[in-house]
Amino acid sequence: MQCRSQFIPVGGLRLHYLDYGPEDGPVALCWHGMLQTGRSHAPLARHLAGRGWRVLAFDLPGHGGSDWSGQPGRDYALEAFAEFGRRAVAALGLERFSLIGTSLGGHVAMAMAAADPASRVDALVLNDVPMALPRAIADRVPMLVGQQSRFAFLDEADRHYRRVFAAGGTYDAALWPAYLESLVRPHEAGGYVVHHDPALRQQIEVNGHQNDRTADYDRLRLPTLLIHAGRSSVVDAAALASMRARGPRPRVLELPDLGHPPCWSTPGLAEAVAAFLDQSVSDTDGA
Repeated sequence: MQCRSQFIPVGGLRLHYLDYGPEDGPVALCWHGMLQTGRSHAPLARHLAGRGWRVLAFDLPGHGGSDWSGQPGRDYALEAFAEFGRRAVAALGLERFSLIGTSLGGHVAMAMAAADPASRVDALVLNDVPMALPRAIADRVPMLVGQQSRFAFLDEADRHYRRVFAAGGTYDAALWPAYLESLVRPHEAGGYVVHHDPALRQQIEVNGHQNDRTADYDRLRLPTLLIHAGRSSVVDAAALASMRARGPRPRVLELPDLGHPPCWSTPGLAEAVAAFLDQSVSDTDGA
């Protein structure tokens, strides 16, 4: 299934997104994790599109095909990312939609859903997303983001990213080349370099206090599916128990053998998410 590569001007930046499925289908907006791109959602997006959904998978500012900000202290912050999302929804004229987020993208989705005054969000899917980013993880992010790894050849980048994402499972082999190409860009001196803005480290260094979204989570009162990786580095047993008992009281889908973040190619995962979204929209329409 083909997707349409699109750009939209939002808040002074140009955001890139992939548009899957029929334009008149129910809409799902996808937000990726730190240092990923919208292509990470391709296995899920293609499955949903095959069931009649329109899926918009965005590159967050500073990632992939979206613009890098000249004011990273302002634009590379969780609340700014959520505001970019809200402005994109308004610019696209979307009346109702569901939200899907992985890791950092799950915080974006939570913030958008919690602040939506018209209750336009039908359902929320959180892919291994904590209420608050653990300090041990937050302390490592600036170093990882600031590294501008260079690769002499594309297959060197291939090996690097397979190692980076190995904990979450194996990405669909047919879709992997396009995803890899969204993660790197040619370097003027030859070879390839990672395709994200190193100033994204300010999302933690300057604006790290915004990565505690507990208040947003507690405000949520909508159908929510929480995907939990059994070997997660961000959602431990205590955090999972707390999330089960508060806020939206989510349905939990356990993936016991995977780490953070689970890959959307995981067998049965796209089908489970699709069934949840279909039911949530059906319940909303019937209310």
